[in-house]
Amino acid sequence: ENLREEVVERMATMSIPPIGVVKKVVSALKARLADRDCSKGARELNGAKTAADVLNALDRTRSKEILVGIEDRDPELVSQIRDFMFTFEDLENLNNVDLQKIMREVDLSAMARALKPASSSLKQKLYAAISKRAAKAVEEEIDLMGSIKRNDIEEAQKSIVAIVRKMEAEGVIELNKDEDV
Repeated sequence: ENLREEVVERMATMSIPPIGVVKKVVSALKARLADRDCSKGARELNGAKTAADVLNALDRTRSKEILVGIEDRDPELVSQIRDFMFTFEDLENLNNVDLQKIMREVDLSAMARALKPASSSLKQKLYAAISKRAAKAVEEEIDLMGSIKRNDIEEAQKSIVAIVRKMEAEGVIELNKDEDV
């Protein structure tokens, strides 16, 4: 288990090497592989996202064990990984019963800000989880709010995701990746 934790932790803390090192490696590779195009730029590396993808592929119990083990050493890293493990858009994949539980805890004004740029399918899914009167109020608020800062939207979405994480931690809902249960 320590090996799994260490692998995920190392993936999450990977970073792009200094440009001088990259240039030396590219030069060496060009010399060895003259017939290949080695001049393409390096793409951005996000270790926390990679680690989240790996953990999402594991069963829930195992990924929790790994996160708990890493959290003892680096709680901020675990927070970054968790940010990639469940996003606001993932609400669309939850069942209606869990969504109803979540929506009872969500401020309707925050919901309106969070839904402003959302897809119509996500809006409809969340509207179905609240009363018709509340859904109408949220729709009206979205229509009346005009343009809002991207940061305000992200903060509202993060607050809803935080509610989801809290409810999962308390055992109120289950973010089950294996829907065929």
